[in-house]
Amino acid sequence: MQYIESKGAKVDGIGTQMHIDINTNKENIAEHFRLLAASGKIIKISELDISLGGVKTPQATAAQYTAQAEMYQYVLEKYFELVPPAQRYGITFWSPFDRPASSSWRSGEPVGIWRENLSRKLSYKTVADIIKVKAGQ
Repeated sequence: MQYIESKGAKVDGIGTQMHIDINTNKENIAEHFRLLAASGKIIKISELDISLGGVKTPQATAAQYTAQAEMYQYVLEKYFELVPPAQRYGITFWSPFDRPASSSWRSGEPVGIWRENLSRKLSYKTVADIIKVKAGQ
């Protein structure tokens, strides 16, 4: 960013791709948001999905789905906590639903907040609850 701006171009914001999993180090996520916020630029989570660490949908357990919902909660809470309101530009889910086996990226993995058949997962409720609270602030 400094290099680009040193050449006379203007950088308004930073998009961050967050293809993470339930085992991602949470302190690294928090530090990531701190560093982005310190830039003073607008910050967008441009691609968010959370896998179960390579586990395919048929092998996924209830405990792993709970861990996934908890990680979605952590990421969103840290975004709203550490990125000042004037710098928040939004959150885009890379795939809002679990990936089919034929997908070229994370094939057959339960990465979304909906199942492949579009039924809601625990992650959906978690995300919706956080957005409902944060939208009211």
